[in-house]
Amino acid sequence: MQGAVRTIAAVACLVFVFWDADWWVLRDKVEHIRAALFGAYLPPECREDPTQCVQDPKTGRLIVQPPAKIGERLSTECKGPEGLKLHCQLHTLFDHFNKELFEGRLPKALITLQRKDGAGGFYAHQRFRKAEGGRIDEIALNPSHFAGSSTIFLASILVHEMVHMEQAYFGKPGKGGFHNDEWGQMMKRVGLHPSSTGNSGGKETGTRMSHYIVPGGPFDNVARSHPLLQKDRLAFYE
Repeated sequence: MQGAVRTIAAVACLVFVFWDADWWVLRDKVEHIRAALFGAYLPPECREDPTQCVQDPKTGRLIVQPPAKIGERLSTECKGPEGLKLHCQLHTLFDHFNKELFEGRLPKALITLQRKDGAGGFYAHQRFRKAEGGRIDEIALNPSHFAGSSTIFLASILVHEMVHMEQAYFGKPGKGGFHNDEWGQMMKRVGLHPSSTGNSGGKETGTRMSHYIVPGGPFDNVARSHPLLQKDRLAFYE
């Protein structure tokens, strides 16, 4: 009698422990142990899509293929019609900084080239209509700056405008294009220091604002690790 009670109690404990468990994960663990003892283990990713896996040269087992390096991804992502290469590079950089500096929370933007006197770029919230419905923001970059600026600084102009986008969605932008204290704090968070002169000592708020890159700051570190920004020029410049 006591043995039956113990058995029932043990089963009840197992049910309690595993009630909310992921049975597929448990099955994979059991399968991993079985395969280690009696045969080759096949990862779930390889079962679902064999093209994701390669053979480990050391063990001979199938393993999930490691992700491509950033440079390798860029070489494939920016191939296509020559006239679109610059836009591909700019959108690639947008995605990179969105992930590394903004936690991937910014929506997609339409990146355009616009000449505007005295400005490296500008941001326009919900500027364009989509043919299928809805709207999309515009980030414009001034191509007049492409020849006289380093790729790192051009990227900082892009991030400057991305900070405006962040404030539009998650903060309170200043009226009439005024760069307020909140915007300045957001700039500093990503490693760009607001300055009316573009150098240390300039005003940190105002209508017409530039910035300088904080050495060793988040932007500086993230930008210098990107293959596109290790080059002197992007695809096209004037």
